[in-house]
Amino acid sequence: MSTTEFELLEAVYEQVIALMPNKFDSHEFILKLAQEHQRLYVQALVEYADSERPFQIVHGQIAMRLLKFPNLITRIGEHISKDIFLQENTATLWQKVG
Repeated sequence: MSTTEFELLEAVYEQVIALMPNKFDSHEFILKLAQEHQRLYVQALVEYADSERPFQIVHGQIAMRLLKFPNLITRIGEHISKDIFLQENTATLWQKVG
């Protein structure tokens, strides 16, 4: 995926984080991002349409890039939660700063 695609997604992270509860996990963030910014989300997936696991690749990148927002959220651990396919996987837990 091009850097520009991820920059477009990252440009809305602050807005999506504001919609999240005080504590949330990466799966919840990805779902909210997809709901609120469907066009950007789909564009990211299209970049990996030829891959065997486009959702896994894009979701991994979305979750990893949450680390770029230490002024808004802090990583507080991990737990098991359901992803958008309702499969249980490990997800990073986040807490809003302040």
